[in-house]
Amino acid sequence: MYLLSVCRPSCLAVLRYCIVISIRLKSASQSQPHYWTMGFFILLSHDSLQMDSCTNDHYGPDCRFQCKCKTGCSASGECQTDGVCRNGYFGYLCQFRDLAFLKTEQDMPILTDNDDQTCVSDDTLNRATVSMLTGRFSYFRLVIKEAMHKSLDTISFVLKNADEKVSCERETYNVTIVAHIKDYYCSTATDVTSLEVVGAGVSSLCTVNIGGGRNLAIKSKFSLSSVSSYPQTNGEAGVDGYYPTDPTFDSETCFYANGSEDTYDFLVLFKMPVLIDYFILINRRETDSVKYLANLEIITYDAYNGTVMRYTQVGDPSQGNGVYTIKHSSKNVPISMFRLENKTLLQFCEIEAYGECQYGCYGLDCTKICSDKCTDVACEVNGRCRECNDGYFGDTCDQACGRCAKNRFCLKLNGSCFDGCQPGFYPPVCKKECVAGMYGLDCSTPCNSNCPERLHQGYGSVLEMFSRKIWKQLRIRLLSTLRR
Repeated sequence: MYLLSVCRPSCLAVLRYCIVISIRLKSASQSQPHYWTMGFFILLSHDSLQMDSCTNDHYGPDCRFQCKCKTGCSASGECQTDGVCRNGYFGYLCQFRDLAFLKTEQDMPILTDNDDQTCVSDDTLNRATVSMLTGRFSYFRLVIKEAMHKSLDTISFVLKNADEKVSCERETYNVTIVAHIKDYYCSTATDVTSLEVVGAGVSSLCTVNIGGGRNLAIKSKFSLSSVSSYPQTNGEAGVDGYYPTDPTFDSETCFYANGSEDTYDFLVLFKMPVLIDYFILINRRETDSVKYLANLEIITYDAYNGTVMRYTQVGDPSQGNGVYTIKHSSKNVPISMFRLENKTLLQFCEIEAYGECQYGCYGLDCTKICSDKCTDVACEVNGRCRECNDGYFGDTCDQACGRCAKNRFCLKLNGSCFDGCQPGFYPPVCKKECVAGMYGLDCSTPCNSNCPERLHQGYGSVLEMFSRKIWKQLRIRLLSTLRR
C-alpha cells in the first residue's frame, strides 16, 4: 500500500516542503509492519491554502475541522452572532481544549463558566486559584472587564502540582489579543494541577481559560492493517471526531479491525510534523469489549521515520479502560505520524492527538510559515507574531515603523514610536510629514513669515532664522573668508 503525506522537518528550511512517500510492506514471513520513507524536496508557495466548500458543520483545509462555536460557524470557521465557543473550548476558532472548564470542581466557578459577561465584583480580592485537568502546562488566557483592561498588567501567576510550585521550562511571554484579553505562555516539563493568579486585576477578572492543545489528528490521512466487514466499519471512523456517548457499538463512528491478524495496527499521518503533548483514545463502551485495548501500544515517528516514543499499556487495569489519556514522552520533538498497535484486537471509537504546530509554522493544519519579520520567526496559530523584529509592527509585523526619534523603533501593537518622531513628522506613527507652514517636533511650530515658501519641515527650527536674503549674504561672506 502506498501512502502519500506532505511533511517537512523544519518550517525554516529554504526548501519548505517535502513529499514523503511511506511504503508499507508486510510479507508473509513478517508479522510486524515495516516502514521505508523516501523524501524529496519541492518548492511550494507557503501562503497557499485552499478553503474547500464544506458541509456538516466543518471548515478549513480538506474540511477537516469541526465547528466548536455555540451558534454555528461561517465558512472560514468564525463564530456567528455572539462569538461564543462551545463549553470546553476557547481560543482561535474555538479549537483549543479548555482544561479549566473541564475541571468541574472550582473554588471560583464564575471564572470558568464560559461566560465573559460574568465577572468578579469583589474589590478586595487579589488572588484566585483555578484548578485544571492534570497535565503539562502550555498557556492560559485572562479576560477582564473592558473598563479595567490596564489592570491586566498587574497580574502575575504561579503554577502548582498539588502544593508544590512548578517552573516554566522556557522564558515566559504574553500576547495581547485585544485590550482586555491576554494570553500568557509557560511551557512545563511536569504536570500541573492548578493556576494561581495574583494582583489587583484579579478583582475585575471575568474568565480564565487553560489551554489543552487542539486535536490535530481529526480527519487525518490513515493506513490500517485490516478492517472488519462484520460489523462493517471503516478507518475514517477512528479519526472523524465523533464517538458514541452510550455503551453501544456504532459502526459509523467506531473502528473495528478484522479478527484474523497476528498484529493489528492503525497509522495516522500528519500533513506536517507537529508537536503532540498527549493522546486521548476513546474505547468501545461495552463491558465485554473494553478489555481488548488493555495491551495497546502507541508508537510515534519523526519526519525521518525514527521512533520518538513507544508507549505500552501494561494491562492495568486488566479489564481495560473506557478512555485512555496517554502522555507523549517527547512533546518538543515534531512527529510526522503515529501508530496504534495491538496483538489481541484493535477496536476503538476515536483517537485524538492534542498539541500544536512546530516552531515557525502556523495554520489549522500547520502548513503555513510564520513571517520572517516575526522575532525568531515565531508566531501563533493564526499567524500573529509574538514579537516583531526591530523596525516593524502589526499583527504579522508587515508594516515598517515610521521616522522615530533617536532612530529607535516602535510599538508592535500600533506602531507608535517610543520617543516620539523625528522633526518634521506627525505622531504617533511618524509617517506623515508636516503640512506646509508647520515644522519641528510633532509639527507643532508654525514657520516664521520670513521663511521660504518651501523648506524641509523637519529643519524649520533652523531655517526660520534665515530669510533668503540673509542666507545669501552669509554665503557671500563665508566664501570671501575662505579665499583669503
